[in-house]
Amino acid sequence: MRRPPAEPVPPDEPARRLQAQGVQLVQLVYADVLGVHKGLTLPVLQAAAAWGDGVRVDGASLEGFMRIEEREMRLRAGGEAVFVLPWTPADERVAAVPAAIYTREGQPFEGCPRERLRRAVGRLDGLGVAVEFAFEMEFYLLRRHRGRPEVRVPDRAGYLDLSVRDAGEPVRQAVALALERMGVVVESVHHAVAPAQHEIDLGWQPPLTAADHLLVAKRTVYAVAERHGMHATFLPKPRTGSHGSGLHVRMRLRPLPGAPWSRAALTRHWLAGLLQHARPLCAITNPLVNSYKRLVPGFEAPVYVVWGQETHAPLARLVAGWEAGELEWRAPDPCCHPYLALAVLLRAGADGLERRLEPPPPLEENVFELDPAEIGARGIEPLPGSLGEALDDMRVSAVVRDALGEYLFTRYLEAKRMEWDIYRVQVHQWELDQYLPVF
Repeated sequence: MRRPPAEPVPPDEPARRLQAQGVQLVQLVYADVLGVHKGLTLPVLQAAAAWGDGVRVDGASLEGFMRIEEREMRLRAGGEAVFVLPWTPADERVAAVPAAIYTREGQPFEGCPRERLRRAVGRLDGLGVAVEFAFEMEFYLLRRHRGRPEVRVPDRAGYLDLSVRDAGEPVRQAVALALERMGVVVESVHHAVAPAQHEIDLGWQPPLTAADHLLVAKRTVYAVAERHGMHATFLPKPRTGSHGSGLHVRMRLRPLPGAPWSRAALTRHWLAGLLQHARPLCAITNPLVNSYKRLVPGFEAPVYVVWGQETHAPLARLVAGWEAGELEWRAPDPCCHPYLALAVLLRAGADGLERRLEPPPPLEENVFELDPAEIGARGIEPLPGSLGEALDDMRVSAVVRDALGEYLFTRYLEAKRMEWDIYRVQVHQWELDQYLPVF
């Protein structure tokens, strides 16, 4: 049931096409272990190497958080995807190319996030399943004061408002136009619920393309906001008392010809797998200490492992009937690693399919109106309340370990545990304000 391999592209052909379009520089871009954007730039005349043997880099710099060993690695174009950045001058045109990490011997690097997603997709091919993703990405646009972003918001607009006082509207429009020019499908852009909060909805794509588009979309938001004198942040909860910024992940499932399941059965098993592994998934899809300040009651974010079609703030939503094959997973936030997040979601869904798991009954009432005793009696599980809890669940998750591979699993866990421990031992201003006058 595997798809036939694509015809190989001569290594110099993409570079020649870019040169013909007036591109002067090619950036090989990737996200490191922690999801931070990295890359290097080549003159277009040297860019054929990106689609050939790759460009040599210091392997220690690819870890993202610690220097473990010095060794040569290579960055190679992850495919034919090329994004010509429309905000660069016409006579200095720059193209961004999502990159994969290879060993000196030309083998895919075990610690390459894009490679882990590619392997997760390969597993689905073997199961006879195709999945497409679309994203609803939220972020804040803030003003700067003396070069630093201000948490004080620059507008008072709300959900879907069109207002001359919406300071972010020109940025939203410019981002949408830039993405469209780069070939990234934009379904819609609009003001989100909170003041200064905005949303961009990206169109349906297969997993690797979807992750590439998410990587490019975030960079575009940063770049366009900077050019408008504003500061864009994807921080999940930048303001106490306001709505957090989520990354709702929509999934559209279908069986490939000859697969042993209907679309309805596929969707049920897939949802059951996601729910089964919901808590450890959060360590990847909600990767910051700040992420868990969004997953609290009162702001439309999920708090419990519940699903339904009309449920208030569910973790998962069945968008239509089972035969439609469309789900929405609402926990992730936009600081997650695009490739690793999709890799673990695919692996969890595949586990539900392989084990033919069935989801629990839907909850079509407001879980926040239930008292704690009833929540416990129904066996409704909460999502992790902190990064530390999520990492504890991840540590014992065979599914997350398999999705990331031993190399990334170990290093990601070490880095995030270090991050959590640094936060945990800090004395914060709230503690001083609350306790110092009293005790």
